[in-house]
Amino acid sequence: MAGITSSGGETIFQLQKFLGLNESPDGDTQLKMGESPSMRNWQVTAQNHLRVRAGFGTLERFEGPVRGLWSGYVAGHRKTVCAAAGGVWEVEGETVRRIGDIWDAPTTMFGFDDKLYFLNGHEYLVWDGEGYVDTVDGYVPLISTAIAPSGGGTTVENINRLTGKRRCEFSADGKATDFQLPEKGLLLVEKITIGTDTPVTGWTVDKAEGVITFAKAPEAGNSNVKVWYTMPNTLRALVEGMRYSEQFNGAADTRVFLYGDGSAKAIYCGVTEDGKASAEYFPDLYEMQVGSSNAPLTGMIKYYDRLMSYKADGGAYSTSYEVTSLPDGSVVPGFRTVSVNKEIGNEAAGQVRLVDNIPRTLYQGNLYGWAYINYAQRDERNAKLLSGKVQKSLSAVDPAKVYCFDDDTKREYYIFLNDEAGTALVNNYQADVWYLYTGLPTTCAARVGQELILGLSDGRLVRMSEGYLNDDKVPIDAYWESGSLSFEKDYRRKSSGEIWVSMQPTSNANLLVTARSDRRSGYLDKAVNMVLATFRGLNFGSMSFLTNRTPQMERIKLKVKKFAYYQLILKSNFAASDATVLGVDFAVRYTGNVK
Repeated sequence: MAGITSSGGETIFQLQKFLGLNESPDGDTQLKMGESPSMRNWQVTAQNHLRVRAGFGTLERFEGPVRGLWSGYVAGHRKTVCAAAGGVWEVEGETVRRIGDIWDAPTTMFGFDDKLYFLNGHEYLVWDGEGYVDTVDGYVPLISTAIAPSGGGTTVENINRLTGKRRCEFSADGKATDFQLPEKGLLLVEKITIGTDTPVTGWTVDKAEGVITFAKAPEAGNSNVKVWYTMPNTLRALVEGMRYSEQFNGAADTRVFLYGDGSAKAIYCGVTEDGKASAEYFPDLYEMQVGSSNAPLTGMIKYYDRLMSYKADGGAYSTSYEVTSLPDGSVVPGFRTVSVNKEIGNEAAGQVRLVDNIPRTLYQGNLYGWAYINYAQRDERNAKLLSGKVQKSLSAVDPAKVYCFDDDTKREYYIFLNDEAGTALVNNYQADVWYLYTGLPTTCAARVGQELILGLSDGRLVRMSEGYLNDDKVPIDAYWESGSLSFEKDYRRKSSGEIWVSMQPTSNANLLVTARSDRRSGYLDKAVNMVLATFRGLNFGSMSFLTNRTPQMERIKLKVKKFAYYQLILKSNFAASDATVLGVDFAVRYTGNVK
């Protein structure tokens, strides 16, 4: 804090940068000039100015909470999709169109191979960008090839947990009419081809024994008899029970991992016969267990060429991609997992986010950033505490309710607490400050152009942007207070008769300014209006006739006498407000020592 002494004996102190929220547990007398022990619904800009947060307008209202929201590319086209009220909805401009049905449960979505996939712990759905959402049938694996009529053959692909359907290929010898399938207890044989892609007839099947009998022996050939058949499937529920996803395959994002069924396991997809990884192929035994089975796996995130995993009971793990050769000569993917931190993990399931290229996790009321040190071995220095300034608000967080979102376009990281006040803690990681919003009970979010689309727990799908000056016509209650300012001499009594407030003129730049001291709990509110003259809502009685858009300074007479500590309070709770405060100057006179 710097002071400039004038010739009249007054010292001018300047607040030139607003530094966000600091909920110091030791009181507010040691806060920096510009830090606030209590603020709500003010945004700190990249230039450290104070601006009333953006408002929102309702796009659609659903019955029940909005369950999921996603924006990205599907089949080469930008799409925005939400899940709510038992349906999947495509959002295009002002239009919300139903494109399918879904279980009414919290839903996450991920794009892979030009399609959009849906997870909710009950079902596994897919959308190709056109038509309607459908259930994922699953890739049909070729489990064996070059099978002799009596059986045997070469294993090619593992069975798919998503489906009981299989393919196999026999090499006919021109004599045999009975062909032994790799499995018994079939449900059905769907089709058979011999040498061409055209299905043939003239065969019967013994489902119990898994034997196909041809009326005439097929001609001899190499893997020329192809059979599609179906077995009972009890494994699909293992995929449908998953709720979250991450993509990883070493240095590339070409394999899908699913987790979040309450266990310590993750399952990962396989590579199909054409050499591509598929989100519709989850081979049996393609799974990894992270740590002990006692606590669930709650977060996974790709970080450089590693996959970071976090547990609810504490613990962080690093997975690297390796290739493993089996005794039969086949090559399978291998993932080696090591512990990097045994004390700190993640309690908010599915809420690990990569923010400014650093993973962030929530654990025991704290936010941690996982800076890269060495993920080949355990090192407790990997986790850095990031939430010291908002510890009071985070300490009461319910991990089961919290939703985290990184708006990397605006460089803002949100922790939506989903408490009664609809609190959101926001970290502007470009300016390295925190602030707090209320009235945002958000369950999901997506950035679409210059706007945020939020799904709220009351069923509203809303657009949030600076073009909205209130929340669905409800005023935004913006409040900011400084720490207890001693103006560098806490042992001296002081008086202040005036302050100067610098604001950016806008169409609704309305502000109330007041103070509090150790002598009085409150003073009269002083209005500051930097409203540009416009013809919208014209009222000559309230017009300022201000047309200059450059920053404006206004002197305010605010007499605060004989104080040791001074708190400045800025409020904006108007029907429409876009006030931006650039700075405040205080005229302070020392009058004696505190007695």
